Amino acid sequence: MEIIILKEPWQDLWLLSRSGLSARRTICGYLLGQKLNQAYFVQKICQFPYEELSEPQFFLKVEKNQKLKILGIFCLNPSEAKKKNFARPLFCEKIFLSLSTENKRETKVAAEIIRFDRRFIFDPVKKISLEMEENSA
Repeated sequence: MEIIILKEPWQDLWLLSRSGLSARRTICGYLLGQKLNQAYFVQKICQFPYEELSEPQFFLKVEKNQKLKILGIFCLNPSEAKKKNFARPLFCEKIFLSLSTENKRETKVAAEIIRFDRRFIFDPVKKISLEMEENSA
């Protein structure tokens, strides 16, 4: 399984991680795009209040409005309790992308797929590709 985050959503995630807001509260939202074979293509992110993300009606409304599939959730510096809140049927086979900003110089990215096998598990994703802007020299 591979996650490919296109340039624009990666820039948005990076800017959110650098905004300083994540130090005061958990910033979360949806990852939107397409799933093709063994790859998730993240084409867009939408930031929403943490409390609304797990409401099924809100989930369906966002998918319909954005005309893209919700591939998962992103959170900046999520607590373990907030992460486990997404272990529910609505997010089965979805991505949980966490961005860590503890080191001021870099943003660390980790991804897991939320799966169910008699209990919910967070299965680590080994390959995350970030589409970066090419250096123009």
